[in-house]
This record gives sequence, C-alpha cells and structure tokens, in this order.
Amino acid sequence: MTRSPLETLQNARELISDQKRWTQKAFARDASGNVVDSDDKAAVCFCAAGAITKAANNLHVAVRARHAFREVARQSVLDFNDSHTHAEVLAVFDLAIEKARALQ
Repeated sequence: MTRSPLETLQNARELISDQKRWTQKAFARDASGNVVDSDDKAAVCFCAAGAITKAANNLHVAVRARHAFREVARQSVLDFNDSHTHAEVLAVFDLAIEKARALQ
C-alpha cells in the first residue's frame, strides 16, 4: 500500500528525531561516517531529504513530501537541512506534518 505524504513526513521525522540519526552534507552516512545512499542497509543517519526518501515507499510520494517540507521551509530540503540546526529541521517537519494533516 502506498504511503501518503503525511505518513512519509511523520516517518521521516521519527527517523531523525534523535540527533545521532541526523546528518548534514549527505543523504545518509554509515556508522563510520561514510556517505552512503539513503536506502543502503548500512545507513544509520540521514539528512531531512534522505529521511524522506527512506520513509517513502515510492518516488511520487517522496516528491510530494519534499514539496510539503519546501513550502514550509521556503527553500529546498537539502539547503535547509545543511544550513539549519537539528531543532530547526524538526520544527519544519512539525509544521509540514500539521499542514499535510489539515489537507486530509
């Protein structure tokens, strides 16, 4: 069953809710800090975009979830993630989730 953008945003936020599971300047990293793809089984931390990709179960849903994040952040997910704090990224997820929930 296809996840909704709301479910994807919620799952992505949960994935990086612990700051140890969040990163910048890479979609994902392994336990040694090496850059890996977000769908790599060795990935242990993710940027916001990588978390959305990991949480989505298809590309269309990932694009819609990234768009919802971008509407709140007013810049791309990657740019926002790499230029803001972990707390700020989570706050944008919270607002995007709230907005997506209101649209259902």
